[in-house]
Amino acid sequence: VAISSSEKPCIYIYNPLESDVCTQVINFSSNVIEIIKYNKEYDLCVLSDNSGLIDIVDVDSFHFPKGRGQRSGGHRSGGAHHPGGRPNRDSQSGDDGTPTYWKRHNLEKKQLSFSFKSETDLYELCKYKTYALCVSISPDGEFMAILSENYFLYIYKFETMKLYRVYDESTEMYLTAQNDPLKKELHIDSLDFGKRLFIEKEIKKHIKSKNIKLNMITFDESNQYVIYSTFIGIKVVNFVTNQLCYIIGKNEINLRYLSLGLYQKIISANKTRANIHESLYINDDNISDCALFCTVYKKARFYVFTKKAISEQELDDRDIYNEQPNKNDLNSFFSSPIKKVEDSNRTYKSAVIYTTLGEIHIALFYKECKKTVENFSLHSTNGYYNNCIFHRVIKNFMIQTGDPLGDGTGGESIWGKEFEDEFFDHLNHSKPFMVSMANCGPNTNGSQFFITTVPCPWLDFKHTVFGKVTQGTKVVLDIEKVRTDKRDKPLEDIKILNIKMCH
Repeated sequence: VAISSSEKPCIYIYNPLESDVCTQVINFSSNVIEIIKYNKEYDLCVLSDNSGLIDIVDVDSFHFPKGRGQRSGGHRSGGAHHPGGRPNRDSQSGDDGTPTYWKRHNLEKKQLSFSFKSETDLYELCKYKTYALCVSISPDGEFMAILSENYFLYIYKFETMKLYRVYDESTEMYLTAQNDPLKKELHIDSLDFGKRLFIEKEIKKHIKSKNIKLNMITFDESNQYVIYSTFIGIKVVNFVTNQLCYIIGKNEINLRYLSLGLYQKIISANKTRANIHESLYINDDNISDCALFCTVYKKARFYVFTKKAISEQELDDRDIYNEQPNKNDLNSFFSSPIKKVEDSNRTYKSAVIYTTLGEIHIALFYKECKKTVENFSLHSTNGYYNNCIFHRVIKNFMIQTGDPLGDGTGGESIWGKEFEDEFFDHLNHSKPFMVSMANCGPNTNGSQFFITTVPCPWLDFKHTVFGKVTQGTKVVLDIEKVRTDKRDKPLEDIKILNIKMCH
């Protein structure tokens, strides 16, 4: 067992079959080794540090291996790069100088096709001043995938260490894609998008402080698919054909998948080699044999994805809650009577929202968003919003209300049906404290609305901006700072007492 030190650039070697004491310490002159990955097909180790250096070492010598069929345990001369100073070997060795616990069966191992690191693309991460978060090697040893700190996925051919594919999974890419009509497969609910952005910032902080270790990539047994967690879900990509096949868990709200583990059913030994190879491909015939296990950021549980279809009756029992429920989970839903009155044809230009934490004054864009302002005004004068709670509060994003049920699933317009969006270039989310309609897709406005607390450009042309806060921004921020449960619902109810409309 090889374990890297977290304090200094060295690797400790243990032989658990003989002793629980470290049998060897291998010192390097480089930075602390963050990742060690063993490729059993090549009998080599991949080492990575936080400066972006990627090294390939022989497991016998921990030096750069001799290429082109000239493998040996010694240090390669002629300017070849190796991780640092010559390893310090203080352990017991055999007659040939090789440590006894490194003795392996004399099996034919695959060989690298290069002799110098300068012949490869292993300096790619250093070039862009980033480093590896996690490394995975395909079952046949022919490919290596690296996810970098700036969320680029690099796939290498192991034999040549040349780049085979590069995929941009950065938050900047998803920000652009969210507003690109040609990339609908990457679109998610715009409010959920804001929540995910906040989660990404938190994860970045943990990564920089070394408080989190990730295993976000895995290969399938066919050596053709790479599976990795992203901003919007878990992607399954055929990197041979360069095709995105699935995005798993995309519709699960507020879940940021981290570490992954793939189980594929072991094929019966009496099948022919050709059949075994064919059966490992991901397709409708055998994908039911797969189970993808994953952890989620700030969730005290793991999640399992399979191909099994879930019936309506099984949906209620799908999620197993083994955490202690809080009082909000036990509260029953409540609703307010829906009042209908005739439109007085009076135009309102502003409103005052009286909440249990204070007053919020808003100016209404009544000239542009006539239908939205009419809906808001009539609901307010009818008392429809009275006692509505702020059911969704997300720090550094927004506060949401307007649902009589208090859970985000209720509410309707004054017409008893959904109504269309009203978009204008100059009414956008480029500034905080904008008042916008919540929806579940284009032209699905009802009664719910939200107030942003930061600029949210990804919401533009997704949600109708019908007002802005003119006074009471401190009240908005006070609501934003309250403690919430795992569903972003405040632990203590914050209510709208009533809304006063002004001409």
